[in-house]
Amino acid sequence: MNLEKYCRDNKFTLPEYQDLKRNLKVTAIEILMNIKALHKVDTGVYYSVDEIIDNTWINDYKNFLIIELKKLDVEFYDNNTYYRY
Repeated sequence: MNLEKYCRDNKFTLPEYQDLKRNLKVTAIEILMNIKALHKVDTGVYYSVDEIIDNTWINDYKNFLIIELKKLDVEFYDNNTYYRY
């Protein structure tokens, strides 16, 4: 499911949709900065997603956040349980 369909199905208003989209992008950038601080870049090693995205995220939002991270060239593996950058 994409973000637009999710928001439409859950009856988000346009400003709510825009806020969610903006917050996901900002959060993804912050997580990317955290990734760069946690591990050396371009090592080829996969790390657990749990160290960058905690389990308090609603599952749908977590999936949208992973999509945003993929746009920032974070690679995911094994059904999005591991990542590398």
